[in-house]
Amino acid sequence: MARARNIKPGFFMNDQLAEIEALGRILFAGLWTIADREGRLEDRPKKIKASILPYDDCDIDRLLQALHNAGFIYRYEVAEQNYIQITKFKKHQNPHPKEAQSIIPAIPYEATNKQVISNVQESEEQIENNADSLIPLILISDSPTPFTPAEEVHAHWNNQKIIIHDKMTPDMENAINKALKDSTKEEIETSITHFAAMLHDVNYEICSYKWDLTTFLQRKLGYKQFMNDGAKWINYQDYCNGRASPSLTKGDQSTIIDSVIGGMDGE
Repeated sequence: MARARNIKPGFFMNDQLAEIEALGRILFAGLWTIADREGRLEDRPKKIKASILPYDDCDIDRLLQALHNAGFIYRYEVAEQNYIQITKFKKHQNPHPKEAQSIIPAIPYEATNKQVISNVQESEEQIENNADSLIPLILISDSPTPFTPAEEVHAHWNNQKIIIHDKMTPDMENAINKALKDSTKEEIETSITHFAAMLHDVNYEICSYKWDLTTFLQRKLGYKQFMNDGAKWINYQDYCNGRASPSLTKGDQSTIIDSVIGGMDGE
């Protein structure tokens, strides 16, 4: 469904966009109208052409690739489905509050690490000239994106599909950075991986409650219990090796939940 979007004078003055042929520039503006509130849409060239350039004889796939190569959009794949992310869409567009939430998956962290998008350093003059522009001043770079350790932990958490956090909030970032003072990033990511494995094991009834990332890191002794030498992970390993049973009476469950899961509070 097409949506009303904003366009400002800076669009027509962007010299990077001027390198794209005219139909490509029209296509780029048109993509905003068929993208969801996160700036994402399905990468289906025939459908896109029918929506934006139905009367023009052009190769939409080639135009999309030109926009991708210039950094105005990012083409990616998730579960064998192709999608497009309009870069920095939310910085320049203000979707209506009642607009439906996106159902298109975000760019996988692994993909951004392989073909990375990095910010272009702008001069003060460029910033002034492009202040009203809706064009994202970014390019594809050969060098790795400078992800912070906190961003990497946040991305790893989302990859485990426990509770997806679209954005890293200040509280979340503080919780991650506090945990990083006591543990390495690798240790924290390992504990997250172990926690996810236990949650996703439908036969392991002892571990079934999904904490969000902030809670998982802030609860006393929480994430450490899921490290390689953590009590919760060792208990799970014992269960997997047949030395423990997931079939418990309610009384047994209460005892274990108090002693094992409840240990997240240090009780």
